[in-house]
Amino acid sequence: MRPIELEISAFGPYADETVIDFAPLGEAGIYLITGDTGSGKTAIFDAISFALFGEASGDARSPAMLRSHYAQTETETWVRLIFAYGDQEYSIQRNPVYQKPNRKTPIPANAELYLPNGKVVTQIREVNKAVEDLLGVDRRQFSQIAMIAQNDFQQVLFADTKERQEIFRKLFKTDHFKDLQQAIKEDYSTANQKTQKLRDDLARYIDNLTTPPASSYQEVLAEAQAGRLALADTLELADNLAAADESIYKEQNQVKKNLQKERDTTASQKEKSQAQEQIQKEIEKFKKSLENEENTFSAAEKVKNELTDKEKEREVWERALHRLVLDLVKYEDLDKFDQDAEKIKEDLGRLRKQEKGEKTQVTSLRSEIEDLEKEEATLAESFIKLSEVEKKLSAGKRHMATLEKLQGELDNLKKLKKAISRKQETYQTLKKQADVSQDEYLNLQTILLDEQAGILAQTLEEGQACPVCGSLKHPHPATLKEADISQGKIDSAKKKADKDRRAASDASKGLAGELGKSQAQENQLLERAEEALHTIDLPGLEETLPGALKEQEQEVKELTEAEKLLQNQLARDKEVKKLLPEKRQEEDRLKQQLQEINREISVKETQHINVLEQHENLAKSLEFTSQKEALEEQEKLDKQITEQKEALAQAQKNYQAKRDKVQQVERDLKHQQELFQPKLLAQLKELTEKLAGQNQTLADLDLELQAIYSRLESNQRTKNQIQAKQAEIEASEEKLRWLKPLSDTANGTLAGKEKIMLETYIQMAYFDRIINRANRRLMVMTNGHYELVRRDEADNIQRKSGLELNVIDHYNGSQRSVKTLSGGETFQASLALALGLSDEIQASAGGVQLDVLFVDEGFGSLDQHALDQALQALDQLAQGNRLVGIISHVTELKERIDRQIIVEKTPATGSRVRLKLEV
Repeated sequence: MRPIELEISAFGPYADETVIDFAPLGEAGIYLITGDTGSGKTAIFDAISFALFGEASGDARSPAMLRSHYAQTETETWVRLIFAYGDQEYSIQRNPVYQKPNRKTPIPANAELYLPNGKVVTQIREVNKAVEDLLGVDRRQFSQIAMIAQNDFQQVLFADTKERQEIFRKLFKTDHFKDLQQAIKEDYSTANQKTQKLRDDLARYIDNLTTPPASSYQEVLAEAQAGRLALADTLELADNLAAADESIYKEQNQVKKNLQKERDTTASQKEKSQAQEQIQKEIEKFKKSLENEENTFSAAEKVKNELTDKEKEREVWERALHRLVLDLVKYEDLDKFDQDAEKIKEDLGRLRKQEKGEKTQVTSLRSEIEDLEKEEATLAESFIKLSEVEKKLSAGKRHMATLEKLQGELDNLKKLKKAISRKQETYQTLKKQADVSQDEYLNLQTILLDEQAGILAQTLEEGQACPVCGSLKHPHPATLKEADISQGKIDSAKKKADKDRRAASDASKGLAGELGKSQAQENQLLERAEEALHTIDLPGLEETLPGALKEQEQEVKELTEAEKLLQNQLARDKEVKKLLPEKRQEEDRLKQQLQEINREISVKETQHINVLEQHENLAKSLEFTSQKEALEEQEKLDKQITEQKEALAQAQKNYQAKRDKVQQVERDLKHQQELFQPKLLAQLKELTEKLAGQNQTLADLDLELQAIYSRLESNQRTKNQIQAKQAEIEASEEKLRWLKPLSDTANGTLAGKEKIMLETYIQMAYFDRIINRANRRLMVMTNGHYELVRRDEADNIQRKSGLELNVIDHYNGSQRSVKTLSGGETFQASLALALGLSDEIQASAGGVQLDVLFVDEGFGSLDQHALDQALQALDQLAQGNRLVGIISHVTELKERIDRQIIVEKTPATGSRVRLKLEV
């Protein structure tokens, strides 16, 4: 990651928008950020860190503290960073949450990341994830390897194993080792749980073994269930228990068979005795039934006689019914007259309703025709108006196209001028470089000529002619100056001067071409602008063009709407001209239909009067007023006659059935009396008690046999389960014997050993290389006094270890904690470690690309020699295409570092920044 441009607004001590262009600082080397205390040097690092991660470079400053106290109320607080990663360029913009004086609620935090492919990542969480995925580190890790914040440099040195694990995991992609050790740990845990479950299952199976009551095996079984009996002995015990139960089951089963034979004999005797008891009950039942049937027979005989006496009444009903049937035909004629009258009445109602509807339609249609005639007169002028609107619309669209083209050309001209401005800056830089190279060349040429003149002057003698001017006198001969100037050095300077001059000349030619192209485009643009807007200068065009384009767009929109409205009116005019003849023809048809309906109404009224007269004459000759009443009377008589016939038939049938039933009961009673044996019935109680005792004995014996069989089956099943589980346990325990030491080794849980996991072991190899790289610089910075070394043993064997640091003091040969170093020595060691880490990152294939290192203060604690050595180490790092930024007040750094970002503080308006690229 290398910053290209940083833009901040109302951030820290910077009240206004401030742009820091890192491009002139180059892609490698050292630059200094300097300024007064509190001017905002660290705020630059804060802005870079906040842009990337949403946090300041140090832990002491929260995002809510970043808004400038110098900023105006309307000025927004935000940071925009353009940076390079690999060969791609990214842009990120953030603003912190902050409170404005004129708002009740704070401005919410926001973030946007612009990717090289044009996509934009939004939402703070998504942007944070995208940045961490891109850089491979989070803010805390970035601060330990690329941005050593003020007063935080010792954290790089003092980090423990856990902190370095997180950093190295992202930097050197060691996640898969962590996943491997976790997978081994989970495999061991699963295997251990499986083995324990198998053991628990085995113990549960042994607990299921049972013995017969008062068995000699009870004590042995108790030993097995307590886990004190060998598994082979337990299996032998199960066999013995099964053999004992099989013997008991065989004996008891024979006893059961004998008892069942005795029980079957008793049951047969009891059934015969119970049959006599049933016969006695049947006799009593038939006696009661006979008494009831005789009573029922008497009642049936009485009903039959009563119905026979009513036969004369039925004959009267039949004669009346015959008379009524003869008159029913006349009632049909009467009903027909009623139906005809009702039908004519309905027809009249329908015709009068139709008449009313036709009149309503005629009235409505006449009103509709009059409205259409009025609308036809109104729409007559639409064609003329449409022609005028179409002409105006066509002209408006052409003018709008002209304005849009002017706007596009104006935008292109602005882009061209901006590109020319950048090329002018490039040309000035090249021209300045060419002038410097030319001055250096001329200076070397002058020195060489002076040296040659001095050599020649040494050979001159009075009276002899000078080989240059021919003079015989030499009052002021040139003196010989000692200078290490060769013709080759002059030629090299001349080549450089020529090369720089050609580069400046090429840039000038290219710039001239661009300026000519820009002027030509501007002239053409202004010519068209004068014609379209009567504007003759570029500022006037920029001011008037947007408004004119907006007005023209509004005019075109209004004309388009008017055109659409008039086109709709023309379409309506055609529709009206088509509808009017149709509506008039429909009106004539409806009037003819209305006349025909009036004629039908007159005919129906005459028919209705005739039908009513015929109905009245026929009704006077009949007993009932309607056929319905006559039919009701007929139905009533039919019902009475039918009921009388059915009742008599049913009474006769019931009488016969009751008589047959009495005779049947008498025969059944006689049969049961013949079967009854009183002596056999007297033995029932004794047989019942004997059979109950035998059944109870059999039931108890069944329970005992069932218990024996269940115990036998259970013990046999348990034995099979124990044998199967024994094989599983042996296989599982065999796996545990090699899996546990593997898991303990990979996860650092070996008893009595340091807690070094597999991933940590791999990271230790990287850490050793980082320490070796760091010591190359630390040994130089401390004149061989100190050397970093990875601590071999942890302070506490229970803690994770392997990535802590000690320091070797070569002055006394001791090894001690890095925390015992002084402030300056701590800074030197931290700086060396950070540089070593940076070297290792760059050297690792597929590693994180961090092409920049930021160091905030810390140099003030170094003496002159230590400062020289630290700068030498940073300069060596910068030679490898890396950029190193330093914040410091140290005067020597201001004098020795040419490229500087100078931060100047003003009391009222906040800080501002300027670049200094040479002394």
